[in-house]
Amino acid sequence: MITDFPSYYEIFKCIGGSCKDSCCIGWELDIDDETFYRYRVVEGDFGKRLNESLVDERDAKYFALAENKRCPMLNKDNLCDIILNLGEEALCRVCSEYPRYFVEEEGYTQMDISLSCLEVGRLFFSGANTFSYKRKISEENKTRFIADGHEEAQELSGLDPFLKEQIIKRDSDIALLQNRRLPFYVRLDELGYLSRFKSIYFDTEKQSLCDIRDEIFSLCDKMEILEKRFPGYLMELRLLSNYDFFELASDFITEHNAMCSGYFEKLAVYLVFRYSLDICFDSTRDEIERFIDRSLCLILFLSMMHQKKYAFFIEDIIDIAHLYSKQVEHDENNVAILKKL
Repeated sequence: MITDFPSYYEIFKCIGGSCKDSCCIGWELDIDDETFYRYRVVEGDFGKRLNESLVDERDAKYFALAENKRCPMLNKDNLCDIILNLGEEALCRVCSEYPRYFVEEEGYTQMDISLSCLEVGRLFFSGANTFSYKRKISEENKTRFIADGHEEAQELSGLDPFLKEQIIKRDSDIALLQNRRLPFYVRLDELGYLSRFKSIYFDTEKQSLCDIRDEIFSLCDKMEILEKRFPGYLMELRLLSNYDFFELASDFITEHNAMCSGYFEKLAVYLVFRYSLDICFDSTRDEIERFIDRSLCLILFLSMMHQKKYAFFIEDIIDIAHLYSKQVEHDENNVAILKKL
């Protein structure tokens, strides 16, 4: 078994009650069958409370959210009473895995963690270094690690040829994006498929910028709203005239160019790593590339408006990436909307 993962995956640890946007608030928490039936037999006062919070419908099992859409197991200190009473191993699959995600094919697993978690964002954006990616190779009697898995394509020889090809393509794109010997715009040129984002960021022209804005906004109108701040940001951007929108973009890019080139390099790498292997499931290469391009544009637009309203430092890009991820990445239909023509 071969497993690829970014270096920050290993150092992530949930900060629990210290989190400013708890994943235990606002989400309907699905419970896998095995855990659901384990909860059913918990005894005592806590078992009674636990079972009163469970919902068993034909197609779903989940916790009924309490006041203010809080998980009923979340106490006043924003700590999980399941962990406190039963231990962390008693968590359902969704709670134990989030914000991690997995792509699995025969003989291969890709692991990553989502920017919808603010603590992941802090780890992700902190520091100016490029990301390293590790490859874990589990064989019959031993496990070994390769410090930079993207330089060891020969280790993929036992995989399905198409999967191997896509992993090599993914790794090549990431290596190009992180080749800081080249200016960022040259890397985008050589990559070839982030034309919308490059057009906004480096070749700013008013009509082109407004056309891309209109395209992105028309797609956002079709999305289910998952992040309550998202419609407000879009509305404020829509209220700007074409001239004011162009000026906002120009001023933002001029003022924050060096800092944001680093941020958007990292975001491009994150999106390439996370979505490239969708081609092995239900997406075409064109759809994946459109999605990455449009996602970078959307994050840039949200960043512009955030800076207009507040400021723009590392805490702000962490928040905007978190807003984007909650709104888009947490819904397969919203992801599909940004992929389609």
